[in-house]
Amino acid sequence: MAMSGEVLSRDGQSRLQPFEQAPRPMAGYAHDYVSGHETGWHRHPRAQLLFATAGVMRITTEAALFTVPPGTGPWVPADTLHGVRMDGAVRMRALFLRADAAASGPAVATVIAVSPLLRELILTVCGEPVVWDARGPVRLVAALVLHEIGRAGTGRCHCRRAATQGWRVLPRRLSRTRPIRVTSVHSRPWPAPRCAHWRGYSEQRRE
Repeated sequence: MAMSGEVLSRDGQSRLQPFEQAPRPMAGYAHDYVSGHETGWHRHPRAQLLFATAGVMRITTEAALFTVPPGTGPWVPADTLHGVRMDGAVRMRALFLRADAAASGPAVATVIAVSPLLRELILTVCGEPVVWDARGPVRLVAALVLHEIGRAGTGRCHCRRAATQGWRVLPRRLSRTRPIRVTSVHSRPWPAPRCAHWRGYSEQRRE
């Protein structure tokens, strides 16, 4: 799975492989990470909806960075190069979505609102085997997950990388910067984020 320029560990690759190849529209992945853990740059053949029941995740892509507290979830399309850093101990509960299922989500990396219902659905799928019974009740849960993803609101703001900056050094900067304050993605437009703390980065609003 590793590709040129990627640094996801071999252990991480082998741990995630069953979820990336499961013969189901989605598979739930549960893993707890210590504060400061960094995944390194990597990509997955399936889309991901990341969610943390505790802790804050910082997601970086080639184009942007997202600071993601509990209550919201990063959406990462398939084959999107990205890295994740954990601020505080993070209890990650994520979904890997096959291409047909991922069509319910956005076409680009963003942050979506995780409603109380979607939260419980994510936790339910994560509590099931990777290859769950396709004729059992989990298929109904999976269908409802896709419905909730399709209707979820998305974040209005993230920081965009300036073309003159080398994006591969960004993870090292994250540990030295003040996070953007993110509230609900259903709220009114956020105050201007503290993007000035990232030299060479500019604010980008998405209404």
